[in-house]
Amino acid sequence: MRAPTGEQFVLNRSTPNGPAEAVITQVAASIRTLRINGVDLTQPYPEFSTPPSGCGIVLVPWPNRIPDGVWELDGAKQQLDITEPERHNAIHGLLRNAPYRLLERTEDSVTLGATVFPQHGYPFLLETSVKYELTDDGMTVTHRILNESEAPAPAAIGTHPFFQIGDVKTDDLTLTLHAATRFPVDERLNVSPEIPV
Repeated sequence: MRAPTGEQFVLNRSTPNGPAEAVITQVAASIRTLRINGVDLTQPYPEFSTPPSGCGIVLVPWPNRIPDGVWELDGAKQQLDITEPERHNAIHGLLRNAPYRLLERTEDSVTLGATVFPQHGYPFLLETSVKYELTDDGMTVTHRILNESEAPAPAAIGTHPFFQIGDVKTDDLTLTLHAATRFPVDERLNVSPEIPV
């Protein structure tokens, strides 16, 4: 039986903190597993499952959501397909269900590529790639976008890893970071204007 996320790329490396392992999927270039010395650092999901809630996927050419799938390009309204019907949004870009192709492979790294073709509400051609590489410190991820269109293309990259530390409940963890502003979300989980922290 073939996995619904396509081919699985298993990465391995010895690190000062113990053996590192990652599993990257062909569909959506998702991080299915990231584990160091037997401790899961991202939420794993079963091989024969699609990424739950977009777990670990790459978000291109926009992260998050676009309310009603509507945005403006040079004064002209653009209508994207509604891919989150319950909130009437276009969600997480155009590659969330796309198969990536293998570009390069080593024991501890994989580079995958995918094309964003012109489509409803996004009239641009982009070549994208993502490289996952296990390192002594964990994992380095490198994204690239090449605009093959004749006009400048608005594009952004997001990712959707569900971080964890082993079986510790997420509610019991505290993440500390330095920031001057934050972007709250509304009831449809759309981003509101930034506000000071």
